[in-house]
Amino acid sequence: MNKSIFPQYKTLHSPLKKAINVGEKNKILVENILNEANEYIYYKDMKLRYLGCNKAYASFIEKNQNEIIGKKNEEILNGYCLKFLEKIDNEVLKNKKKCVCEKWFCKSSGKKEYLHIESFPFKNEKGEIAGICGIITDLTSKKRTEDSLKNTIGDLMTKYKKFKALSTKDPLTHIYNRAKFNTALRSEIERAQRYNYKLSLILFDIDNFKPINDSHGHLTGDEILCDLTQLIKKNIRNCDTFARYGGDEFVIIAPEVDIYGIWVIAEKLRRIIELYNFKKVKKVTCSFGIAQYIKNEGSKNFIKRADEALYRAKNRKKNGVSL
Repeated sequence: MNKSIFPQYKTLHSPLKKAINVGEKNKILVENILNEANEYIYYKDMKLRYLGCNKAYASFIEKNQNEIIGKKNEEILNGYCLKFLEKIDNEVLKNKKKCVCEKWFCKSSGKKEYLHIESFPFKNEKGEIAGICGIITDLTSKKRTEDSLKNTIGDLMTKYKKFKALSTKDPLTHIYNRAKFNTALRSEIERAQRYNYKLSLILFDIDNFKPINDSHGHLTGDEILCDLTQLIKKNIRNCDTFARYGGDEFVIIAPEVDIYGIWVIAEKLRRIIELYNFKKVKKVTCSFGIAQYIKNEGSKNFIKRADEALYRAKNRKKNGVSL
C-alpha cells in the first residue's frame, strides 16, 4: 500500500495512521492494523473494483473480505446499500475530490446506523489518480444521544413556554394578569417619557357583580368574566394592553391616546357591554375610570388616579365613565 493512499484523511485513529506510515514495507502488518480500526475502510481502482477493505467494512456490508476483491458494488450489494455507496463513489470519480456526508443507513437485517462517510481519490507513485478510498465512521450512538438531547431540550422549552404563559396570563380569562400589567405599564411609561407621547389608562369593573354570584352561582360569574373578556378584546387595538386587575376589575393601557381619546374608547366599550346579551343574566353593565399620564408621574399614582375616577363613577350612578 502506498503512503499517499489516504492523503486527505487527517483525523484517523492511531492504528490507521500507523498502517499508512509503514506503507508497503510490511503488507501483512498494514492489513492487521487496518483490521484493528473501528472505521469501515475500503479502496477501489478507477473502474470501482474493490482492491481491498478491512474487517469492519466487510462486516458492515455483511460479506467476507476475500469475496469482494476485484468485484464491483453491483456484484455483491443490493438495494439501498448499493445505491448509497455507488452514488458517493461516482461523485468522487466525477469531481476528483473528496465527498463527505452523513446519513442514516438501513442494513438488510433492518438494523439502522448513522454513518459519517468520507470518500476521496488516492494517487499512485506518479501522482496520477489510481482509485478511491472510503472511510465510514459509525456515529449511531452519538447521533442518538444528540437527538435525545434535542428532544429533551425541546420538551424543556415547551414546558418553559407554558410556565412563562402561566406566569403572565390569568388562568380563567387567559388575558394578562396583574403582574404582567405592572410590567407593561412601567415599560409604556418609560416610552412615554422618552418620546413624549400621550398615554392613558382605563380601569373598569362589573356593576353589582357580587349579587350576580350570590344569585346565579360562581360558575355563572366565571362565564360572565370570560364573555366580557372576549367582548373587550374584539373592540380594542392590538397595541393596547388588556389585563385582569383582580376579581371583576380590569385594566387597559392605551398608548398614544389623550384624555379625550380615552374617554371616547371607554364610552364605546361601556355601550357595547350594556347592549350585549350575556348568558343567563342577560344584562351586565360596567363602570369606568380613566386617566391620562402626567409627565414624571410614578405608575402607582397613575393607577391611583384611574382607581379614584372609577370610584367616582361607581358612586354616581354606575354604568358610566368618570375622569
